[in-house]
Amino acid sequence: QPDLSYEFEAAGKTHSGRSIKGSGYPVRYPFIDLAEVSSGGGTIAWVDEAGALHAGPQSAGAEPGPAAYGNGGTEPTVTDANIVLGRLNPKHLLGGALRLHHDLAERAIERNVASKLGMGLTDAAVGIIKIVHHNMARAISLVSVERGRDPRDFAMISFGGAGPLHACELAEEIGIKKVIVPKHPGLFSARGLLVADLSRTLTVPVMKLVTDNLEPFFRELRIRAKEAVQTDGFAEYGLNELIDLRYQGQSYEITLPYRKGTDLAEIFGEQHRRLYGYSSNDPVEVVNARATVIVPTPKARFSKQETQNTGAAIASQSTRNAWISNSTTETPVYTRENLMHGSGAKGPCIIEEYDSTTIVPDKWSWRIDEYANIDLTNGT
Repeated sequence: QPDLSYEFEAAGKTHSGRSIKGSGYPVRYPFIDLAEVSSGGGTIAWVDEAGALHAGPQSAGAEPGPAAYGNGGTEPTVTDANIVLGRLNPKHLLGGALRLHHDLAERAIERNVASKLGMGLTDAAVGIIKIVHHNMARAISLVSVERGRDPRDFAMISFGGAGPLHACELAEEIGIKKVIVPKHPGLFSARGLLVADLSRTLTVPVMKLVTDNLEPFFRELRIRAKEAVQTDGFAEYGLNELIDLRYQGQSYEITLPYRKGTDLAEIFGEQHRRLYGYSSNDPVEVVNARATVIVPTPKARFSKQETQNTGAAIASQSTRNAWISNSTTETPVYTRENLMHGSGAKGPCIIEEYDSTTIVPDKWSWRIDEYANIDLTNGT
């Protein structure tokens, strides 16, 4: 289950993808707790008055889009930098249906970045890519530490049209050793939306100490949940019971699962210590009781592929000059649609497909698993 946040500040300021508390208008409603960073393919690179290079938060969006789209955009973007560096094939995107203009990408970076910084075109494009990687790495590290987790203990799932272009280099900067690129990464979010469970969160205010009897509040929520499901015409559903806790006098809460008979004060203290580095002997009060009703939806089944490659060397379909692992070299290019379960090779190389491009740096290797995912591993 994704982490949820029950307070969001609209029109607030952010730092490394996280909202700065007190900078906006609070909206108390359940949201998926995401950190958003303006580091996409349309992110605009710019030079400030002091001569420092930045990437974002401005974006060219889909209209007019990156300069390379040829739709009138003149600002240099991350997509333009990837094209200039040979990382993105201007003739391959969407199977060649979307033609990109290499010359327009070069012109935008030369005019708006390279000339202002007194550097060559390639160095300017490299600078854009490195700043984007740093921005994303900082956000991931900040959010992970905030939640008491070490990003090095996890694998990275990379999706979206531009995500796999940067995933391995981003993972390397953070210390993550494994990256997984699912099949059809450009459709990953849409596919998830189509199979997502339906949910509704019900809330009742409590404002009692954690040592008080809380069951009456949850009995009310269970009755309301059953009525809501029946009203909407569903039969099967699940129920997650949650509780918002805080030390008396605090202005923020921690949401935890509710289990009758457990020592909620002790569990809250442990979570508070994990998140904020300390716990207290102050009384713990209950602000809200919550119940999230979950109605399951049909799920797609993914069949395993038969092993068709037992480790034989895979020939690349072509090569091109591309900047990978801090140097420009003649780089093998593979077409993902031609790769079978068991296929694999070492980087540096590029894997192209209809809706995305995966960059495999030096010291990384890739393999197609039984579900057609690209498994990437850092061998250092």
